[in-house]
Amino acid sequence: MMKGAAVRMYATGVCPYCHRAEALLRSKGVTPEIIRVDRAPRGPGLLAAGRGLGA
Repeated sequence: MMKGAAVRMYATGVCPYCHRAEALLRSKGVTPEIIRVDRAPRGPGLLAAGRGLGA
């Protein structure tokens, strides 16, 4: 990973894969910007746009 590169992660509060991915990033010293799509005003649209992509 490039030093200083920003990591943005789209997640929901109930997704176990999201929690594991965040924990892995943090264990490697990376602090991701977490976008909680289940709380965002545009959340339903973000979730619909991501359907089929998988975790």
